Amino acid sequence: SNPIGDAAICNYLNINIFEEAQKADFTSFPTLMDPTTIAAKSMQLGQGIYINAGCTIAAATNFGDFVLINRHVNVGHHVDISGYATLGPGVVISGQVQIGRGAFIGAGAVLMPKVQVGANAVVAAGTVVTTDVADNTLVSGNPGKVIKTDIPGYNNSGV
Repeated sequence: SNPIGDAAICNYLNINIFEEAQKADFTSFPTLMDPTTIAAKSMQLGQGIYINAGCTIAAATNFGDFVLINRHVNVGHHVDISGYATLGPGVVISGQVQIGRGAFIGAGAVLMPKVQVGANAVVAAGTVVTTDVADNTLVSGNPGKVIKTDIPGYNNSGV
């Protein structure tokens, strides 16, 4: 096992894992959902999604490709989560929320109804988001306040 991590090495070497997988003739990417997750039949799933244990997903929620949902996340109704977004453990998302491509929502964050989180935005752990978050913006606190703008995304890696 590498102490740096495969993702960090790939980032350092500027390797695009998705492109490498396609070159190796991978044509589909399965979605994995832990059997302890409770999910509405009306949710829509892209490819390559991972949903961890103990989650609850309400009706009419849409997941883009390669979304990562960590353990004990609660997703409200009519939520739209774009591709490559990550939800940390214990995140609570109210109804009619939109999360942009590559956004990172930290552990225990709460997104109030109808907010929009932009592409490559980062919501710090424990933040309560009451207003929209622009693309490439870091927010933190209760209520969430802009800490920094023009960030490239979580861990300096936007998509």
